Amino acid sequence: MLILLVAAALRIYGFADFSLSNDELSALARLNFDSFYDLIMEGVRIDGHPPAAQVILWYMTRIFGDSVFVVRLPFVLAGILAVYFVFRMSRQWLNTSAALIISALFSTLSFPILYSRLARPYALGMLFVA
Repeated sequence: MLILLVAAALRIYGFADFSLSNDELSALARLNFDSFYDLIMEGVRIDGHPPAAQVILWYMTRIFGDSVFVVRLPFVLAGILAVYFVFRMSRQWLNTSAALIISALFSTLSFPILYSRLARPYALGMLFVA
């Protein structure tokens, strides 16, 4: 539980304090479609990434607006969940001691933290791999 709290604190603290990156702005620019079909055909097909991030962003911005907080929140939550599932997967494959070490490392490594704080598909990738 402590590892998950540390992971959450490292991912949540100030995640909306810095402006959106060029990649995030590019993803937002591909959300201006009236229908889900148009989003997929015009916004997702031209992007080389899996569609889940664009779909999540499309729904989030339609419901809650396009603030930095709203845009990045789903990916922060995905990064926190990834730490939990890394622990579960490690415990299943190895043992509890190893799982604690692995999840503690994963929760504090800089790239998983960074990827969890960006509105890009990387946090979702970490979640689905774990």
